[in-house]
Amino acid sequence: GTLVAIHGSAPILTLGDSQSSGAQYRLRNGSITAGTFDIYDNGAAASRLSINNAGNVGIGTTSPWRTESVVGTIGWSSSLGTGTGGNYLCIDTTTFEVLRGNGAACTASSLRFKENVQDIKYGLSDVLKLHPVSYTYKPETNMGTGTKLGFIADEMQSVIPEVVTLDKDGKVFGLDYPVLTSILAKAIQELDAKINALSLSSGSTTTPDSLMVKKIASSLGNWSIDEDGTLMAVKIITDEIVTQKLTVGSASKPSGITIYDEVTKEPYCIKVRNGAMVSEAGICGNQNDKGQMTNQAQSSNDQSTATAAPSTPVEPVASSTPAATETAATSTSPVSETIATSTGGLTP
Repeated sequence: GTLVAIHGSAPILTLGDSQSSGAQYRLRNGSITAGTFDIYDNGAAASRLSINNAGNVGIGTTSPWRTESVVGTIGWSSSLGTGTGGNYLCIDTTTFEVLRGNGAACTASSLRFKENVQDIKYGLSDVLKLHPVSYTYKPETNMGTGTKLGFIADEMQSVIPEVVTLDKDGKVFGLDYPVLTSILAKAIQELDAKINALSLSSGSTTTPDSLMVKKIASSLGNWSIDEDGTLMAVKIITDEIVTQKLTVGSASKPSGITIYDEVTKEPYCIKVRNGAMVSEAGICGNQNDKGQMTNQAQSSNDQSTATAAPSTPVEPVASSTPAATETAATSTSPVSETIATSTGGLTP
């Protein structure tokens, strides 16, 4: 049978403690909301524990919004769980107990918990698709302030969907960042393999401060440099060249040097024809057809007569030494040319 029954509108049972400064606790039913039971601290004028008509328990609140709702801080015993040194609260997936994480994460990683172990398919090519960003959280998320670093889960889903977490509605929610370390490790391994393959194929050796190879070349083949110091390039742009010997063109493909006039600022091609230096207006290799035809005719005339002067002789630098006589041989007959050092002129 019932020992104590209190009836009425919002009945209250008061418990007083004469040894604690007259503190009183009241057991109330329906005093806050119909169907709500709470333990009320009369001295502090505050509710200590509430149970609403949905069965939700509130500590520090009279409006519990979940099965257990707490307003204030929660402390856990230092003997919680069996882990040591962990900073996480973890859920035992068998007993569903709350435990202290052992280390920096909760996920079990021992082989005794795993099966179907395979090498991951992701690697360097996938890492190169990732889009690292900085960002701030929207104020309404209550995720804190300040700039954060990471990725966008929506973008990650199209690259590595296994690390993307979803909410209860199946919408993209977050990222399992610890799992990314395995993919980054795979990418580093692949990159190391590429470097080693390059070293082996080129017979290179490495030191802490250098990488020594036999040859380096561009992927399109527009330039290369080998261990003999031979540089092959389509075009070189530099401020200064210091060399012991300079060769321009070849026997099969004669060429010249383009120099710009100090006064007119126009380009001239300096080349050698029948042993004499001549200049032609324009950049070497880009002279107009008329100029080329004239030069060819001049060259032909030079070979047939062996006496005609170059189209535009280049004057040598005058010196104080006596005049010298130089002889240039052609395909038909020798030509004797005297360099007048006193005037800088060239006399055929």
